[in-house]
Amino acid sequence: EDPFDAALRELREETGLAPTALTPLGDFVVNGNNGCGRAFLFQAQDCRFVGREPHDDLEDIDVTLFDPDELKMVMLARAVASLPHAAAYGLATL
Repeated sequence: EDPFDAALRELREETGLAPTALTPLGDFVVNGNNGCGRAFLFQAQDCRFVGREPHDDLEDIDVTLFDPDELKMVMLARAVASLPHAAAYGLATL
C-alpha cells in the first residue's frame, strides 16, 4: 500500500478524522542498527470528524485531542514514548 494512502486510511480507522491536506514530512529508518522498520511521517491539516472506519484490530483506542499549546506541553513533558510520533511533531513544528 502506498504510504500516503495508508496514512489516510490509518488516520480514519484510528481516529475517525479526515484531513483537507496531508503533507509528507519524510520517511526514516526507525531501527538504524538493523536497517529496518521504516516510518513514513505526515502532517494532517484541518481535520474533521467523519466517523471511524470498521477495522479488525483487537486494540481499544482512546482518542485525545490537544490544541497546539497543550500538545507542546505534552511533548515537553516527554509523555510521548513513540519516537516516530515525537519526530513527526518536531518536523511539523519546524
